[in-house]
Amino acid sequence: MVPDLIEDHVIARLLTLSAVTALVGQRIRPGSLDQRDAIPAVTVTLAEEIHESELDDPGDGPYTAIVEVRAIDQTHRGARLLQRAIEYNATDPPTGLNGWESSAVASCLNIGAEREFIDLRDDAGGKREVMVVRYRVDLM
Repeated sequence: MVPDLIEDHVIARLLTLSAVTALVGQRIRPGSLDQRDAIPAVTVTLAEEIHESELDDPGDGPYTAIVEVRAIDQTHRGARLLQRAIEYNATDPPTGLNGWESSAVASCLNIGAEREFIDLRDDAGGKREVMVVRYRVDLM
């Protein structure tokens, strides 16, 4: 049996958001991008798991995870627009990650964002603007 990871739930949700897939297609990855991946793209990383006690197993009941979602583009504006698509999905009312609930997710709330600039020596233009958004995800 394949483990049930929070990253898998978040990626599955992102792939349902039309505003996100319009910008990145299927380029939503756990951890880091493959070197061949074009940008814009999105990565999803578990930053922290918070359990009721040290003996808790995430498969045994509710727990909280802090997940970092990185919106990656060559320009700051592109990264910010992708970040907004992830959070709100360009719908009214918003249907993005911020406020998301499902059968496995009790709540998903944006707890902060920060900018990263990455200067690379590569054939793709040499720089990446990254908006890192941290979400608190409460699982059932």
